[in-house]
Amino acid sequence: MERPSLKTLPTKESQRTTRLVAVGAKASADAFATLFGNLFRSKKQREARREALVTRQAQALATSLGELKGAVMKGGQLLSVMGGAMGFPAAAVEALSQLQEETPPMQWSEVIGVLQRELGTRKLAQLQIDPEPVAAASLGQVHRAWIQKTGESLALKIQYPGVGESVQSDLANLKRGLLLMRLLPKGFTPDPYLEEIAAMVHRELDYERERETLLFFRHVLDGDPRFLLPRVFPAYCTRRVLAMSFEEGVRPTDPQALNLDPTQRAALGEAGLDLVLRELFTFNLMQTDPNFGNFKIAFSGSAPQILLLDFGASLSFSRAFIDTYRCLAKASYKGDRRAIMSAVMDFGFMPYTTPEQVREAFTDICLLVMEPMEVARRKGSYNFATSDLPQRLIEAMGRGTLTTSFRLPPREFLFLHRKLAGLFVFLQALQVEFDPRHVFESIVMR
Repeated sequence: MERPSLKTLPTKESQRTTRLVAVGAKASADAFATLFGNLFRSKKQREARREALVTRQAQALATSLGELKGAVMKGGQLLSVMGGAMGFPAAAVEALSQLQEETPPMQWSEVIGVLQRELGTRKLAQLQIDPEPVAAASLGQVHRAWIQKTGESLALKIQYPGVGESVQSDLANLKRGLLLMRLLPKGFTPDPYLEEIAAMVHRELDYERERETLLFFRHVLDGDPRFLLPRVFPAYCTRRVLAMSFEEGVRPTDPQALNLDPTQRAALGEAGLDLVLRELFTFNLMQTDPNFGNFKIAFSGSAPQILLLDFGASLSFSRAFIDTYRCLAKASYKGDRRAIMSAVMDFGFMPYTTPEQVREAFTDICLLVMEPMEVARRKGSYNFATSDLPQRLIEAMGRGTLTTSFRLPPREFLFLHRKLAGLFVFLQALQVEFDPRHVFESIVMR
């Protein structure tokens, strides 16, 4: 059964602005009607109607962002990950999280135009391309292809037309939509976050940069049988097209992955943790998009492997950031509250005038992050499958005394913790249980 596809993608700024303004205007009218109706209702009824309004508005926004793709959709994806800690309404976070799933692809008639412009007639004639995409995301989609002369199977990552020209206007419209729908927490200023999202989108749109990043990871992970990475085919690569070998893999939630014996799943979990920590502390280059489509389980080798895909959202870290984060991680692991707060102040999370109770609350969060290590110390392992740690962390971060005391963290911190949260979800989905201390100590504590 074919998936529904989008016939056209609005590429002009006026078209994209009109689409979001229309959604915002409808939301404003809905909000006014709800507000007027609440004048005649009880407090309990008003709260229920307000929650229903937020849900409707967030779902309408998510639908529009998914259809527009580009930077607005990418912004919605990131807000769904970070929104809980920022104090966004839970209904809004849940609705925006739908954007993390695979979205409707563009019709082939739209995508083939990009290939014709980028590759030219001669190179395009060398390929047989399946017009049905194997994956679709916010900035592009992937089609399977074959080199007719050799029969080699490729994955062609193709950028959507016009998405690179509308980044700034897209994010300005996203901000306008959030304001019109009153989805932003009181006192929250989205501009610094939107600036970082814009920078990340520009990085992801540079397929030449992504190609070099893939080659880097192929080099540093060469000879490590735990990981599988696609090969690059430079002859068919451009700034908007990335050609790689097509590699088969399944998501960690797939029965084929879950039917592996616990020892094999634990080994994959350890490999995932090892990679994330080495990305930060050894390679100084991290793929920060933890979508399940980017981390699959492959069965082409003698043992199951983690298949690594999509390096567009890779980010390097400053030496000062790495050193400070190592201090924070070590202090949290040791339970050293004074050292934790010293590192937090070095990061600039909160001013020195922050009340003591807020400092203590944040220190408790840092210690809570280390729960897998602490439980493994007592019991010999940690069961990621049954853990509700991410939910408890979001609840702790979302408490008013913390959200009103934070300053904007360094951009590296935001994207690093997006990856760490994704790692935990990966371990949960794979239903692993293991002792993470050895991996942590060998990389972080040395």
